[in-house]
Amino acid sequence: MKTFELQATKRETTGSKNARELRAKGMVPCVLYGGTTPHHFFADERHVSKLVITPEVFNVKLAIGDDRFSSLVKDVQFHPVTDKITHIDFLEISETKPAIISLPVNVLGTAAGVKAGGRLKLNMRKIAVEGLASALPEKIEINIEELKIGDSVRVKELKYNLKFVDSPETIVVGVRTQRKVEEEVVATPAAAAGTTPAAGAAGATPAAGAAAGAPGAGDAKGKAGAGDAKGKAEAKPEGKGKK
Repeated sequence: MKTFELQATKRETTGSKNARELRAKGMVPCVLYGGTTPHHFFADERHVSKLVITPEVFNVKLAIGDDRFSSLVKDVQFHPVTDKITHIDFLEISETKPAIISLPVNVLGTAAGVKAGGRLKLNMRKIAVEGLASALPEKIEINIEELKIGDSVRVKELKYNLKFVDSPETIVVGVRTQRKVEEEVVATPAAAAGTTPAAGAAGATPAAGAAAGAPGAGDAKGKAGAGDAKGKAEAKPEGKGKK
């Protein structure tokens, strides 16, 4: 595990007022737990931010005045609006006593199932292990190249000689079918069934027949018009005979 050296200063005064004053000066109030007594201190925000904005886990070598401690970042609090670090809890660890530490998970390669159209699902970004900080790896690496659609890797299948805290059956990473594809397959029968009424509507031939019959009315009108013209033609000679 990587180490990180952090220079800090002991807090002579505690409380919310003092904490606000420290933050106004660019400092972060901190507490170290896990030992015989808690230690209250503060450190430069520019330095502690390097421990926070990273997925890596460090063995933090704290220097609080003349005292030296090995520790881990246990909890970080942020301002709800500015997202600035407002407080950090550190956990003291011993070089001879095992501790429970959460290590980041790093997947290697591209899964065969993803190449075939599947979706990679990483269920655990960190895995809790128990051991000596000096003997633990920096991260848990998993090669996923052979994973097909439906395959997964469980905690019990990890090839590390470590004591894992999580359940052996817990799925760490897997490849699933794309949800969009599943929805399309399910929706296809419904879509096909939905076209039946439309086909029935198309079979409403009476309306079409009525529309087609409209020209027949036009023919009748045309015949009537022709009859009127003929009548007028016959009336003209009759008028000429009277003259």
